[in-house]
Amino acid sequence: IRLKGRERNSNGQLRTFIVQKYIERPFLYLRRKFDIRHYMMLTCINGKIRGYWYAEGYIRTTSTEFNIISCKDNYIHLTNDAVQKNSPEYGRF
Repeated sequence: IRLKGRERNSNGQLRTFIVQKYIERPFLYLRRKFDIRHYMMLTCINGKIRGYWYAEGYIRTTSTEFNIISCKDNYIHLTNDAVQKNSPEYGRF
């Protein structure tokens, strides 16, 4: 769902919001939320499609164990490095 709010961005356009349902019981790794990053490239040359899979990937976990009660703690709910790098536990798990 995309919503336009009354707030405006610095360029004057109405700010857009994306709303989604939160998964209350996510699949966990070592009691932490995680995401998996892997890389693949698809090419199409002269109508022939080929796929290339890079063998190495990685898993990013949150710095703090999951619990649904602390909804505002980004170290529990977001796996991205921009958030996690500020945690004292960053990189430990």
